[in-house]
Amino acid sequence: MIIGDADREMRNALVNGERSFQLDLVHMLHDTSFKLWQDWEMTLEDRKRIIKRLESVLFALINSVVKHRKDGNQDALKRRINWTVDELKMLAEELQKLGCFKAASFIKDYSNTVVTFAVLAVKGRKVPWNSNLIERLMGEISKRAKHKWMRWTTKGLESILNLVLTRYVSEESYEAFKLKMMKSDNLRFIKGEVEVIPAGGEF
Repeated sequence: MIIGDADREMRNALVNGERSFQLDLVHMLHDTSFKLWQDWEMTLEDRKRIIKRLESVLFALINSVVKHRKDGNQDALKRRINWTVDELKMLAEELQKLGCFKAASFIKDYSNTVVTFAVLAVKGRKVPWNSNLIERLMGEISKRAKHKWMRWTTKGLESILNLVLTRYVSEESYEAFKLKMMKSDNLRFIKGEVEVIPAGGEF
């Protein structure tokens, strides 16, 4: 299962065989807004109305997944999925008639990939509809690995990555894993260099 933005090269490289793709719904909204701006056919207020309409369709699906995961009404969820795809294609057709070809093409091309998380929910699988967790994780790792005052060995980076990943995936086992890491030989690979640069005057 791959959740990501509309980068076609990434999607083609990672999605194959049994692996599914879910377009991050936040990116769906942002990218559609950008495509509408590129089309130069609508005022700002008209673009906002289109995005609000798109947002309503997508969040209706999100709420349905939450509701029907609890009550087990798979038929209702299937109807909501079909309704969502139909609404998106209808919106794409309307935009095309208005001359917003970039936005129309984008919505039409990705209409089936925004409902993947709901389709999998029908099959009993729980997957997120956005990549927020991974993006926060990437930012946290980047913050630690790219700090301008730190230099890392490959082993040190691997140790930090393992710690951060474990904390995100399983908070229950994080403390035990951290203690184990700190008592192991990995500790000697986690080190930094500190350089003091005087800004003027005397110490």
